[in-house]
Amino acid sequence: KANINQFPEVFAGDYTQALNETPILYTLDKNQVYGLIDRLLIFPDKICIIDYKTHRLESPKKSKELARVYQSQLGYYAAGLRKIYPDQKIEASLLLTHTQQLKTVDLV
Repeated sequence: KANINQFPEVFAGDYTQALNETPILYTLDKNQVYGLIDRLLIFPDKICIIDYKTHRLESPKKSKELARVYQSQLGYYAAGLRKIYPDQKIEASLLLTHTQQLKTVDLV
């Protein structure tokens, strides 16, 4: 299990606000998109999405593959957040609790 002291940027960073289990709901191409963002960090110049994953991976190298699997989910979250924060840069990461990794996910 991940130790929160191991990830100060997520749990004790210099963000202006941190929100947990933040629901997001918006319309995309006449469809409702709903999600629950595990941790949302608001900085003066960017927004960071943190999604917790508890997968047991055979090796830390598999985290790159896992990041690709969840890229579209985090992309939907980012699309909704862009409606709220149109001028902010949006970043996303997976916090892999079993391997204790914070893996950046490229948003497309």
